Amino acid sequence: MAKNLTERQKEVLRYISSYIDENRFPPTFREIAKALDISSTKGVTDHLAVLEKKGFINRITNHSRAIRILRSPDEGKVQLAAGKIPLLGRIAAGEPIFDEGNIESYLDVSNSFFARGTLFALKIKGDSMIDDHICNGDIAIIKKQDRVENGEIAAVMVEGIEEGATLKRFHKTHSRVELRPSNPNHETIYIDTAKNKVQVLGKFVGLIRQGT
Repeated sequence: MAKNLTERQKEVLRYISSYIDENRFPPTFREIAKALDISSTKGVTDHLAVLEKKGFINRITNHSRAIRILRSPDEGKVQLAAGKIPLLGRIAAGEPIFDEGNIESYLDVSNSFFARGTLFALKIKGDSMIDDHICNGDIAIIKKQDRVENGEIAAVMVEGIEEGATLKRFHKTHSRVELRPSNPNHETIYIDTAKNKVQVLGKFVGLIRQGT
C-alpha cells in the first residue's frame, strides 16, 4: 500500500482514481466531499494539497476537474497489458487487489469487449447466482470501481464475515448492506456497516462460460 499516506488520504486517492477510470475525467471537489462524507470542500482541498505534496497527484489551480493521478493509490500495482485481464485468486482483506500474489493468470480478452476502465476476472465458486445465469466454474469479468448502484451485481469484500471476495446483488441503506443471492436456496447476507467494513471491489460487466 501507499505507506506514507494516512487511511483517509488513501481513501481520497482511490476514489479519484476509480472515478477517473469510470468517467474518463476527474471528480469535482463537491463530488469528492459528498462521496466520502467530507464536511466541506475546504477539507477536500486540504487532502488534495497533501496528496500533491507527496507526489501522488497534480492539480491546475482555479480549474474544475483538473486533478491528475501521478502514482497509483496501491503500491506494487501491476501494469496491465492491453488485451490482458488478470484472473485473481483469493483476495485478502486489506491488500491491493492487483498485488502480484493475487494474480493467478491472465485472460486474452480485449478490455473493450466488455467495458471501458480497469478490468479483472474472478472464477465463480458455487451456485448462489444461477438465476442470473452465473454458474459454478464461470469466469466473471469485473470493472474495478468502489461504488455500485443498488441492485447491481458486484464483487464485494466483507471483513470478518466472508472469506475473500463474493459476487452478489448489492443493496445499501443508511445502516446496513445486503448482499442478495440469485438463488432461493441461498440466504441474503446482512451486514451492519457500523460493525463490519464492506469494500466494493467492482461491478460485474461480463461472463466467460467455462468450456466456451
